[in-house]
Amino acid sequence: MKTPSTKKIIIEKEPIAFSSSSWEKSQHSTKRAGEYLLGPKQGSSPVKCIQQYLARKDGTDEFYIIKMLTMKGASEKETMDDIQGKTLLHTEHSLSSLLKYEDGVVHEHGMFRSTIDETHCNDKGEIVTKEVTKLCLVLDCYMPHDFSPKYSHITNMQYYLICLGKHLTSDNDLLKDQRGSPAYISPDVIIGKPYLGKPSDMWALGVVLYTMVYGQFPFYDQSPTGLFRKIKTGEFQIPVYHTHILTFPKTGFS
Repeated sequence: MKTPSTKKIIIEKEPIAFSSSSWEKSQHSTKRAGEYLLGPKQGSSPVKCIQQYLARKDGTDEFYIIKMLTMKGASEKETMDDIQGKTLLHTEHSLSSLLKYEDGVVHEHGMFRSTIDETHCNDKGEIVTKEVTKLCLVLDCYMPHDFSPKYSHITNMQYYLICLGKHLTSDNDLLKDQRGSPAYISPDVIIGKPYLGKPSDMWALGVVLYTMVYGQFPFYDQSPTGLFRKIKTGEFQIPVYHTHILTFPKTGFS
């Protein structure tokens, strides 16, 4: 996918020391997910039901990041957190699958279900082991020492996509913050007045779709001022054999 500029983004903030020998020594106490040995937790998640781990493929020196979603049992009711977690994981898997032949992005290496024993304390204070099902998404693992001229173009998608796991209590709640990558910001955010979250999120998703289809941003300028001016007009061109101008509907935007 082509982008106007190239960025070097370090995904992990701090180096993580590990070796195959240390993994082999502690293998008896290491949790597994399919053919992967699970190591320490990594980062944080916008939803409680998803956790991510450093993992090594069994019998190799290949390391990955595995995002794991805890699935509810047949008799258990799904919460909003569970629903959002499934949406997040399946969306990331779908987008990553579409980009599997592209350079410069974190690639996925499959999604599968795994049954894992989890130990917890029940209401009586007893330590019990429960069998739970996890939905696992396997992703590339890039550590700081992996970055070299060969990997200088690597881009972590989570820095560019909006956070689908964060929600408001009401559709009518107004936002005042101005966050996100400039190319994805909606006119409402640029104006600086309180705005509705969903229309601005839909604008950002539209920019994502356009970029995936045409390999370039619908709005681009070398200066932030010029970029924001183009976004506020809402006009963009379809680059493939089309010369007409399309305009976003003004409904829902200031």
